[in-house]
Amino acid sequence: MMQKPSIRSVTKIKYNEQTLQLFNSLNILKLKGVFNLQVRVFIYEYNMDVLPLSLRQCFTRNDLFHHHNTRNSRDFHVVSRKSFLMYIYFIYQAPNVWSNLPNHHKQANSSICFKCTQNIWFIRPLSVVN
Repeated sequence: MMQKPSIRSVTKIKYNEQTLQLFNSLNILKLKGVFNLQVRVFIYEYNMDVLPLSLRQCFTRNDLFHHHNTRNSRDFHVVSRKSFLMYIYFIYQAPNVWSNLPNHHKQANSSICFKCTQNIWFIRPLSVVN
């Protein structure tokens, strides 16, 4: 949570100045953006079966619950949350972050291509704001 003070220190601005435009102009993601980016990369690697076996058992797909063909049968099953605390867990957030990703991003040929499209997708909207 020292991200804003660090940006202020590096750019030599006052302690109480707004930082949103600094993040945008320096093309730096906020902490939540970094988290979402890493979650997307993790799920992509999960889909490509490049993760260790112990991590491949973290999620289940919808086709295990529905034995008929559905539009979202290959998507990850989102665990129903019974409390607000469940929302902060990785097991709940990862499928949601992945499902909000455009389909053409999910079909990247390699991990490097996927990471590049994600960086462009995340950073470019920040640059347009200025």
